[in-house]
Amino acid sequence: IAAIGGNNEGVVGVNRNGEIKLHIVKVFNNDGDWTWASDLIKAVESCVAAGSTVVNMSLGGGEFLKAEKEAYDRVYNQNGVLLVASSGNGGSKDKSYPASYPSVISVGATDENNRIANFSQYNNQVDLCAPGVGVKSTVPGGKYKKFDGTSMSAPHVAGVAALIWSNFQEKSAQEIREALESSALDLGSTGRDDKYGHGLVRADLAYNYLRSGGGGGSRPNPAPVPAPTPDGGNCVDSLSGWHDSDGEKFDCNWYGKKNRCE
Repeated sequence: IAAIGGNNEGVVGVNRNGEIKLHIVKVFNNDGDWTWASDLIKAVESCVAAGSTVVNMSLGGGEFLKAEKEAYDRVYNQNGVLLVASSGNGGSKDKSYPASYPSVISVGATDENNRIANFSQYNNQVDLCAPGVGVKSTVPGGKYKKFDGTSMSAPHVAGVAALIWSNFQEKSAQEIREALESSALDLGSTGRDDKYGHGLVRADLAYNYLRSGGGGGSRPNPAPVPAPTPDGGNCVDSLSGWHDSDGEKFDCNWYGKKNRCE
Protein backbone atom coordinates (compact mmCIF):
# COMPACT_ATOMS: atom_id res chain seq x y z
CA ILE A 1 0.00 0.00 0.00
CA ALA A 2 2.59 2.57 1.06
CA ALA A 3 6.16 1.24 1.02
CA ILE A 4 8.41 4.26 0.45
CA GLY A 5 10.15 4.47 -2.92
CA GLY A 6 13.39 6.03 -4.05
CA ASN A 7 15.49 4.71 -1.16
CA ASN A 8 16.97 1.64 -2.93
CA GLU A 9 15.63 -0.58 -0.18
CA GLY A 10 12.97 -3.27 -0.18
CA VAL A 11 9.84 -2.84 -2.22
CA VAL A 12 7.81 0.10 -3.53
CA GLY A 13 4.17 0.65 -2.64
CA VAL A 14 1.37 2.14 -4.73
CA ASN A 15 1.60 5.27 -2.56
CA ARG A 16 5.34 5.63 -2.20
CA ASN A 17 5.90 9.24 -1.15
CA GLY A 18 5.53 8.63 2.59
CA GLU A 19 2.56 10.97 2.93
CA ILE A 20 -0.30 8.50 3.22
CA LYS A 21 -1.64 8.03 6.75
CA LEU A 22 -2.08 4.46 7.95
CA HIS A 23 -4.19 3.11 10.81
CA ILE A 24 -3.20 -0.49 11.52
CA VAL A 25 -5.29 -2.81 13.68
CA LYS A 26 -4.17 -6.23 14.86
CA VAL A 27 -6.95 -8.81 14.48
CA PHE A 28 -4.99 -12.07 14.55
CA ASN A 29 -3.35 -13.44 17.67
CA ASN A 30 0.33 -14.40 17.89
CA ASP A 31 -0.46 -17.80 16.34
CA GLY A 32 -2.13 -16.20 13.34
CA ASP A 33 -5.64 -17.13 14.47
CA TRP A 34 -8.77 -15.06 15.04
CA THR A 35 -12.12 -16.41 16.11
CA TRP A 36 -14.96 -13.89 16.14
CA ALA A 37 -16.48 -11.79 13.37
CA SER A 38 -17.23 -9.22 16.04
CA ASP A 39 -13.47 -8.70 16.46
CA LEU A 40 -13.17 -7.78 12.80
CA ILE A 41 -16.20 -5.49 12.94
CA LYS A 42 -14.65 -3.67 15.89
CA ALA A 43 -11.37 -3.38 13.99
CA VAL A 44 -13.10 -1.84 10.97
CA GLU A 45 -15.08 0.52 13.20
CA SER A 46 -11.84 1.64 14.86
CA CYS A 47 -10.51 2.48 11.38
CA VAL A 48 -13.62 4.55 10.72
CA ALA A 49 -13.24 6.34 14.06
CA ALA A 50 -9.61 7.11 13.20
CA GLY A 51 -10.66 8.78 9.96
CA SER A 52 -9.78 6.04 7.50
CA THR A 53 -11.29 6.31 4.02
CA VAL A 54 -10.13 2.92 2.70
CA VAL A 55 -9.93 -0.29 4.75
CA ASN A 56 -8.05 -3.37 3.54
CA MET A 57 -8.90 -6.82 4.90
CA SER A 58 -6.49 -9.51 3.73
CA LEU A 59 -8.40 -12.32 5.42
CA GLY A 60 -11.63 -14.25 5.16
CA GLY A 61 -13.79 -17.18 6.13
CA GLY A 62 -16.62 -19.21 4.67
CA GLU A 63 -19.54 -18.15 6.85
CA PHE A 64 -22.12 -15.49 5.93
CA LEU A 65 -23.26 -13.53 8.96
CA LYS A 66 -26.17 -11.09 8.82
CA ALA A 67 -24.75 -8.87 11.57
CA GLU A 68 -21.42 -8.65 9.76
CA LYS A 69 -23.08 -7.79 6.44
CA GLU A 70 -25.15 -5.06 8.08
CA ALA A 71 -22.07 -3.60 9.77
CA TYR A 72 -20.15 -3.34 6.49
CA ASP A 73 -23.20 -1.98 4.67
CA ARG A 74 -23.35 0.78 7.28
CA VAL A 75 -19.63 1.57 7.04
CA TYR A 76 -19.76 1.74 3.25
CA ASN A 77 -23.11 3.46 2.71
CA GLN A 78 -23.37 5.72 5.77
CA ASN A 79 -19.78 6.34 6.82
CA GLY A 80 -18.54 6.54 3.23
CA VAL A 81 -15.58 4.22 3.74
CA LEU A 82 -14.37 1.97 0.93
CA LEU A 83 -13.91 -1.66 2.00
CA VAL A 84 -11.55 -4.07 0.22
CA ALA A 85 -10.95 -7.78 0.96
CA SER A 86 -9.27 -10.84 -0.54
CA SER A 87 -11.52 -13.25 -2.47
CA GLY A 88 -9.86 -16.33 -0.93
CA ASN A 89 -7.18 -18.87 -1.82
CA GLY A 90 -9.22 -22.08 -2.15
CA GLY A 91 -9.17 -22.12 -5.96
CA SER A 92 -12.91 -22.82 -5.95
CA LYS A 93 -16.28 -21.12 -6.46
CA ASP A 94 -16.78 -20.87 -2.71
CA LYS A 95 -17.51 -17.43 -1.34
CA SER A 96 -15.26 -15.95 1.30
CA TYR A 97 -16.38 -13.29 3.74
CA PRO A 98 -16.12 -10.36 4.20
CA ALA A 99 -15.06 -10.15 0.51
CA SER A 100 -18.36 -11.54 -0.77
CA TYR A 101 -20.60 -9.03 0.97
CA PRO A 102 -21.91 -6.57 -1.69
CA SER A 103 -20.54 -3.56 0.17
CA VAL A 104 -16.99 -4.95 0.02
CA ILE A 105 -14.72 -5.02 -3.05
CA SER A 106 -13.69 -8.65 -3.56
CA VAL A 107 -10.21 -8.99 -5.11
CA GLY A 108 -8.79 -11.98 -6.96
CA ALA A 109 -5.14 -12.66 -7.77
CA THR A 110 -3.29 -12.60 -11.08
CA ASP A 111 0.23 -13.64 -12.03
CA GLU A 112 2.92 -11.71 -13.91
CA ASN A 113 1.24 -12.63 -17.21
CA ASN A 114 -2.14 -11.25 -16.09
CA ARG A 115 -3.59 -14.74 -15.80
CA ILE A 116 -5.81 -15.64 -12.89
CA ALA A 117 -3.89 -17.54 -10.20
CA ASN A 118 -4.95 -21.16 -9.77
CA PHE A 119 -5.65 -20.58 -6.07
CA SER A 120 -7.81 -17.48 -6.55
CA GLN A 121 -11.44 -18.09 -5.58
CA TYR A 122 -13.95 -17.10 -8.24
CA ASN A 123 -17.66 -16.35 -8.00
CA ASN A 124 -20.26 -13.71 -8.79
CA GLN A 125 -18.98 -11.41 -6.04
CA VAL A 126 -15.45 -10.95 -7.39
CA ASP A 127 -15.07 -7.29 -8.39
CA LEU A 128 -11.45 -6.77 -9.40
CA CYS A 129 -8.13 -8.57 -9.66
CA ALA A 130 -4.57 -7.48 -8.91
CA PRO A 131 -1.07 -9.01 -8.71
CA GLY A 132 -0.95 -11.81 -6.16
CA VAL A 133 1.79 -14.23 -7.24
CA GLY A 134 5.40 -13.83 -6.14
CA VAL A 135 4.78 -10.52 -4.39
CA LYS A 136 7.53 -9.39 -2.02
CA SER A 137 6.66 -8.51 1.54
CA THR A 138 8.49 -7.97 4.80
CA VAL A 139 9.38 -10.76 7.21
CA PRO A 140 10.95 -10.63 10.69
CA GLY A 141 14.59 -9.62 10.79
CA GLY A 142 14.29 -6.80 8.29
CA LYS A 143 14.19 -9.19 5.35
CA TYR A 144 11.87 -9.75 2.40
CA LYS A 145 10.15 -12.82 1.02
CA LYS A 146 7.86 -13.54 -1.93
CA PHE A 147 4.31 -14.62 -1.16
CA ASP A 148 1.33 -15.85 -3.18
CA GLY A 149 -2.27 -15.13 -2.27
CA THR A 150 -5.26 -12.87 -2.69
CA SER A 151 -4.08 -11.32 0.58
CA MET A 152 -1.36 -9.72 -1.53
CA SER A 153 -3.84 -8.59 -4.18
CA ALA A 154 -6.32 -6.82 -1.92
CA PRO A 155 -3.86 -4.22 -0.54
CA HIS A 156 -2.82 -3.40 -4.10
CA VAL A 157 -6.43 -2.43 -4.87
CA ALA A 158 -6.74 -0.59 -1.55
CA GLY A 159 -3.59 1.35 -2.38
CA VAL A 160 -4.86 2.27 -5.85
CA ALA A 161 -8.17 3.38 -4.33
CA ALA A 162 -6.35 5.65 -1.88
CA LEU A 163 -4.14 7.04 -4.64
CA ILE A 164 -7.06 7.85 -6.93
CA TRP A 165 -9.16 9.27 -4.09
CA SER A 166 -6.31 11.60 -3.10
CA ASN A 167 -6.61 13.19 -6.54
CA PHE A 168 -10.41 13.43 -6.46
CA GLN A 169 -11.20 14.12 -2.83
CA GLU A 170 -14.70 15.38 -3.62
CA LYS A 171 -15.75 11.91 -4.80
CA SER A 172 -17.66 9.44 -2.66
CA ALA A 173 -16.64 5.86 -1.85
CA GLN A 174 -19.25 4.67 -4.35
CA GLU A 175 -17.83 6.90 -7.09
CA ILE A 176 -14.27 5.75 -6.46
CA ARG A 177 -15.40 2.12 -6.57
CA GLU A 178 -17.26 2.74 -9.82
CA ALA A 179 -14.18 4.36 -11.33
CA LEU A 180 -11.95 1.41 -10.39
CA GLU A 181 -14.40 -1.11 -11.80
CA SER A 182 -15.37 0.86 -14.90
CA SER A 183 -11.78 1.51 -15.94
CA ALA A 184 -10.30 -1.90 -15.06
CA LEU A 185 -8.38 -3.67 -17.82
CA ASP A 186 -10.73 -6.34 -19.11
CA LEU A 187 -9.25 -9.84 -18.86
CA GLY A 188 -10.75 -13.28 -19.46
CA SER A 189 -14.23 -13.27 -20.98
CA THR A 190 -15.42 -9.97 -22.42
CA GLY A 191 -17.04 -7.87 -19.72
CA ARG A 192 -17.31 -8.87 -16.11
CA ASP A 193 -16.68 -12.54 -15.30
CA ASP A 194 -16.41 -14.55 -12.10
CA LYS A 195 -12.63 -15.06 -12.25
CA TYR A 196 -11.34 -11.56 -13.03
CA GLY A 197 -14.37 -9.54 -11.98
CA HIS A 198 -14.37 -6.30 -13.97
CA GLY A 199 -10.68 -6.81 -14.67
CA LEU A 200 -7.20 -5.79 -13.57
CA VAL A 201 -7.17 -2.63 -11.47
CA ARG A 202 -5.28 0.18 -13.23
CA ALA A 203 -4.52 3.43 -11.45
CA ASP A 204 -3.75 5.27 -14.68
CA LEU A 205 -7.01 4.29 -16.33
CA ALA A 206 -9.04 5.08 -13.22
CA TYR A 207 -7.42 8.52 -13.01
CA ASN A 208 -8.12 9.24 -16.66
CA TYR A 209 -11.67 7.97 -16.28
CA LEU A 210 -12.45 10.45 -13.50
CA ARG A 211 -10.43 13.28 -15.05
CA SER A 212 -12.47 12.99 -18.24
CA GLY A 213 -15.71 13.24 -16.29
CA GLY A 214 -16.47 9.54 -16.03
CA GLY A 215 -18.99 8.33 -13.51
CA GLY A 216 -22.72 7.99 -13.40
CA GLY A 217 -23.01 6.90 -17.02
CA SER A 218 -22.65 3.71 -18.98
CA ARG A 219 -19.58 1.56 -18.46
CA PRO A 220 -16.82 2.45 -20.94
CA ASN A 221 -14.57 -0.07 -22.63
CA PRO A 222 -11.18 1.67 -22.58
CA ALA A 223 -8.48 0.55 -24.96
CA PRO A 224 -5.61 -1.13 -23.11
CA VAL A 225 -2.70 1.22 -22.41
CA PRO A 226 0.69 -0.53 -22.17
CA ALA A 227 2.14 -0.28 -18.70
CA PRO A 228 5.79 0.81 -18.50
CA THR A 229 8.18 -2.12 -18.78
CA PRO A 230 11.94 -2.06 -18.28
CA ASP A 231 13.55 -0.85 -21.52
CA GLY A 232 10.48 -2.08 -23.36
CA GLY A 233 9.97 1.04 -25.43
CA ASN A 234 6.28 1.24 -24.59
CA CYS A 235 6.43 3.93 -21.93
CA VAL A 236 4.02 6.66 -22.98
CA ASP A 237 2.77 9.55 -20.88
CA SER A 238 -0.96 9.10 -20.47
CA LEU A 239 -1.03 12.81 -19.70
CA SER A 240 1.53 15.07 -21.34
CA GLY A 241 4.09 16.20 -18.79
CA TRP A 242 2.91 13.77 -16.11
CA HIS A 243 5.09 13.12 -13.07
CA ASP A 244 4.32 11.81 -9.61
CA SER A 245 4.21 13.86 -6.42
CA ASP A 246 7.87 13.11 -5.60
CA GLY A 247 9.01 15.58 -8.26
CA GLU A 248 9.42 16.19 -11.99
CA LYS A 249 12.24 13.66 -12.18
CA PHE A 250 9.83 10.82 -11.52
CA ASP A 251 8.00 10.86 -14.85
CA CYS A 252 6.94 8.03 -17.13
CA ASN A 253 10.37 7.84 -18.75
CA TRP A 254 12.02 7.40 -15.34
CA TYR A 255 9.66 4.58 -14.37
CA GLY A 256 10.21 2.85 -17.71
CA LYS A 257 13.90 2.19 -17.05
CA LYS A 258 15.49 -0.78 -15.34
CA ASN A 259 13.14 -2.32 -12.74
CA ARG A 260 11.57 0.92 -11.49
CA CYS A 261 8.08 0.06 -12.70
CA GLU A 262 7.87 -3.11 -10.59
